[in-house]
Amino acid sequence: MNNFIILFRILYMLNKYRLCSLNMFVNYLGLSDILIKRFIKKLKFMGVYILKFNTFDTVIYFSLNIFEFLDQIKILNKLKFNNRVFFIPIVDSTNNFLLRRMNILRLGDVCISEHQTNGRGRFNKIWFSPLIGNIYFSMFWNICDSSISITNLSIIVSKMIIKILSKFGVANVTFKLPNDIYLNNKKISGVLIDVVYKSNGYRKIVIGIGLNLSPIYDIFYNFHYINLKICNTFIDRNLLISNLINNLFIVMYKSNFNKFYRLFN
Repeated sequence: MNNFIILFRILYMLNKYRLCSLNMFVNYLGLSDILIKRFIKKLKFMGVYILKFNTFDTVIYFSLNIFEFLDQIKILNKLKFNNRVFFIPIVDSTNNFLLRRMNILRLGDVCISEHQTNGRGRFNKIWFSPLIGNIYFSMFWNICDSSISITNLSIIVSKMIIKILSKFGVANVTFKLPNDIYLNNKKISGVLIDVVYKSNGYRKIVIGIGLNLSPIYDIFYNFHYINLKICNTFIDRNLLISNLINNLFIVMYKSNFNKFYRLFN
């Protein structure tokens, strides 16, 4: 079993039951108590506040954190365009997931994840993707108009994100060419567009969006990055991601990109 999946399941149990005995973890995960303790120690290192109580026959764990897991039903109920959505709790990269399935995808298909083990930025730079709390999703699309610039499209999508954040009450958000979004002069979001060229100017693309919302741990964030939790701004993650998907679909569906550039400029 993948280590990240084990961590995810431990967090899920702590969030659901609040009080979990060591025996509960052993029985649910099929691991030894020694391994369970190692994974809990790793979660503590990540910044998850876990208390331990020793009883006469076992150990009880309790987390002070309350985790907002993605709610598939809540997200799907808010989508306006009947997108097919792949909910993958842990994936190498949401962009990679769709790229591997190019031949079976439909316009607007989306992949959403709680954690990326190999998140990417431009030029294959690492996009650090903490477990639970942030937004990582990608959308598939076909572009038949060869005159559409991928750089301009990246700008349009970035400005769309800024507009959505402002509707949720997030101010002082700015854009930096070609695809970075900043809050208080620190990076909070980014856009990655992967392109697969076909003949006659026909292109299949995957648009990936990462947004630092409210990760369960912040120790890996440095002075270059920021998230909304640090700014004491709390947004319903499920509602925000459904809004982003709806508006990204609209941006991609419209054929007149000049009109949309003016709209989000």
